Amino acid sequence: MRDRNFCRQISHRRKCFFFSLIASAVIIAIAEKKSGSAEAMVLTGVSVMFFFQALTTFTEYFAEAEAVKS
Repeated sequence: MRDRNFCRQISHRRKCFFFSLIASAVIIAIAEKKSGSAEAMVLTGVSVMFFFQALTTFTEYFAEAEAVKS
């Protein structure tokens, strides 16, 4: 049982790392397209953060109550 939970944690960490790379790539690609300035990168990062936060909230809205508790 303990080994199974450990494998799930590793898998979860890999997923988090992978999706953070995707978010970073999106931020860098959009910022480079918009002249590559520091302001463009910060504003793009903020907009990507709010986009993913909205997706999380949308998912929690339609999820089961027990699944959202934990």
